Amino acid sequence: MNTRHFLSVSLFLSLSLCALAGEKAATDIHLLAPAADAKVPAAPVVLSWRCEHAKGASCAGRYAVEVMRRHDGKCLLAVENLATNAVELVGIEPGTEYTWTVWCGKKINGARFFTEGASARNPKKPHVDGRGLPVWYAAEGVGNLRDLGGWPGLDGRKVRTGLVFRSAQFERVSEKGRDVLVRKLGVKTDLDFRTPDKLEPLKGRSPLGKEVALVNRSATAYGGFGSKDGMKEFASTFRWLLHEAKFPVAMHCAKGADRTGSWAFLLNGLLGVAEADLRYDWEITHAWNSNPLFKHRTRYNGLVNLIEKRAGATFTDKVVDYARACGITDAEIALWRDRMLEPVSAKGAGLALTAPSKGEIVQLTNSGRREFLAMDSKHRRAVFKDKAWRRVAANEVKSRPLPVVLRWSGEIPQKGFRVRVTKEGTEKPFVEACVKTNALEIWNLEIARMYRWSVSDGAREVCGAFRTADLAPRDIYVPGVPNFRDLGGWKTVDGRRVRQGMVYRSGGLNNNADFFLSTHETLDLYAKGELEARYGEDGRKMKERIDREKGQLAFDEKAPYLRKMLKRDQPRKAKERLDAAGRRLCTETLGIRTDLDLRRAEEVWGMTESPLGPSVRWVNIPSTSYGGLGKESGKKAFADVFRVFLDEANYPIDIHCIGGADRTGCACFIINALLGVAQDDLDKDWEITCYEYEDQNFGHKYRYDKFLKVLADYPGDTPRARCEAYVKELGFTDADVARLRQILLED
Repeated sequence: MNTRHFLSVSLFLSLSLCALAGEKAATDIHLLAPAADAKVPAAPVVLSWRCEHAKGASCAGRYAVEVMRRHDGKCLLAVENLATNAVELVGIEPGTEYTWTVWCGKKINGARFFTEGASARNPKKPHVDGRGLPVWYAAEGVGNLRDLGGWPGLDGRKVRTGLVFRSAQFERVSEKGRDVLVRKLGVKTDLDFRTPDKLEPLKGRSPLGKEVALVNRSATAYGGFGSKDGMKEFASTFRWLLHEAKFPVAMHCAKGADRTGSWAFLLNGLLGVAEADLRYDWEITHAWNSNPLFKHRTRYNGLVNLIEKRAGATFTDKVVDYARACGITDAEIALWRDRMLEPVSAKGAGLALTAPSKGEIVQLTNSGRREFLAMDSKHRRAVFKDKAWRRVAANEVKSRPLPVVLRWSGEIPQKGFRVRVTKEGTEKPFVEACVKTNALEIWNLEIARMYRWSVSDGAREVCGAFRTADLAPRDIYVPGVPNFRDLGGWKTVDGRRVRQGMVYRSGGLNNNADFFLSTHETLDLYAKGELEARYGEDGRKMKERIDREKGQLAFDEKAPYLRKMLKRDQPRKAKERLDAAGRRLCTETLGIRTDLDLRRAEEVWGMTESPLGPSVRWVNIPSTSYGGLGKESGKKAFADVFRVFLDEANYPIDIHCIGGADRTGCACFIINALLGVAQDDLDKDWEITCYEYEDQNFGHKYRYDKFLKVLADYPGDTPRARCEAYVKELGFTDADVARLRQILLED
């Protein structure tokens, strides 16, 4: 189980909320409890702190807090925008060291504490995961020494071991340690990332001895790789590694944490190592670096965010795009991969499928969502209220599904392998591709289905089969569009299953039009001084625009001012969320014919067709949600929506609003309830949206429960009965409901 989800974190009421201060000044953060290096019982620990101005007055700061476990670097708590100055941590382990850090603006402070009791771990043995990674080495006088290799990389090929090592500095290396590095590991080059002044005492000679060349390449770290100098530096050192370095190379800075960690991240990223493994390789450094300021928020996230902004369908593609922006060519990247990745197979080896194994059941749902779906209703509602849990769910776990990775062995033919994947019972291939690798990622498969696959090298063909796990919902990965999943896949109370590939639900296929100034809400937020807090940078710009207009017009917070503002500030059309590949995925792979858009007129201002193009029918039905479905306007809107579902020519349909949460969630609830999906599964399908939105306003009390209250006024003991009564009140018949079931339920 993922530690972050196992850990129950609840925010305490403030021990002493910072009072408002009139002047802005530098602040100091004082950590109150636990005291630095304190030993505490292995029981709930309350972390508390005080933030002061330089003059000693309390401040009204917002805090960020991060807690990491020392031996493996796992982040157990990451909280942003916290108004209190205390937090409780429960579920901690005995005999364990933790570090914690608090931020307030640019001020930061951190400390460590220990828990009492005996640990099940061997404290003298470096931490490794179930695969035995990372590959550690012991060299007396050298800390944090491990191999860059061993990790699974591109096409399932492992990164070679014994070519590049990473560590802390070598100044304290003993004769025994030097023997390990030079004699056993064969190090020929000491690559030092520190600044030249730190190397002056070495007088140009490596501490490892005269047989090892000392090369100084000053390096930046994390977000610094995004600067012009950082990019130039990366290209220069990368080319030196390719063309001049004598391997094996031992690269290091002072502690092997920041500069070395960043280089390890980028070098392995180019080799196709998964982002999760890159993160773990960075986190594990915390076992050697007791600095409580060594945290994701101010260090690792800077590098990840830099890469995530690059173009590419996968994380590896984004790292490659960064390297290209630095001036590195595809030929140079290919040379690095040839040198650092193990060969696909021995010369002349036969063609054979390696994964998934025949009949294997493969998971399509990420582990965080699987844990949530396994909870009972009471537990799900409890974690929904946990701000820290919601933050991790929405920002780190998210709703992205898992791909099925097909792997096989065999020498790559000149024309590549022909790969074919077909769902059992169909003739049309789901995937048909020609690849010059020994692996292929397949996305967006249906749940609970048998798939057959084959690989041909031109001379022979080998075949296999696997089954996808039976766990709804079926998540869909469409880059750029949040909260995308299949309405189908759920089982009904009478044992049937809702058809997959007929109805999708998602966030908006494009952004809303820039129409902030058209709402009363915006003016209310302006009057309260909360525009920037709600909309961030957009809110700041809106405030400036209103400030300018207010001086020219008679200011009124209500409708008269709104009408005047609308005449002066026209909206702009929505920005696209989908690129050409995303549109092809929606129209060709998913086959969407109808874009059922529930947004209001101002949200879709200027739109005349679907973002998917003219081949897709765009149906805009401004809708409401929750309690609004009990009002006449809400009933009329849903009646129009329901008519779309009764026309078989409209399928497949993508129904959405902007977030795919409220309006979409309520409409999908009614449709699936009419099909006979059980109450608990209907709850899950609404709740699972929390993996895209951490906003506490998206919760049961003020949204979902109000919707259930509307339906509770209709006769019936089941969701199906109550929703049937609801649609009959709108003028639909038993025959209409039967038609919906005929279209959307499997035989």
